[in-house]
Amino acid sequence: MYYLLLTTNRPVDFKKLAAQLNTSRSKLRFATEIELEETLHVIFGIVTPLALPNDCERKIRVLLDADLKNLSAISAHPNVNTATVIISY
Repeated sequence: MYYLLLTTNRPVDFKKLAAQLNTSRSKLRFATEIELEETLHVIFGIVTPLALPNDCERKIRVLLDADLKNLSAISAHPNVNTATVIISY
């Protein structure tokens, strides 16, 4: 499993990403609701990098867009979608 963190409105070229990850494009897909619940203990709409500590079995590999380093801060939901926290990069 992969968690891909991108800058705002950044399109993803899944064919290129698959090549970079040495896998086939057909193996890249979005997680199911069950996978999100079992791995990150979140539901659709609340997928956030702040849920990554819930991955106790370390099934998820985090991928960061290189352009994130150009941002002064990153915003994320704190495991609920009714609030946002701002984190310095």
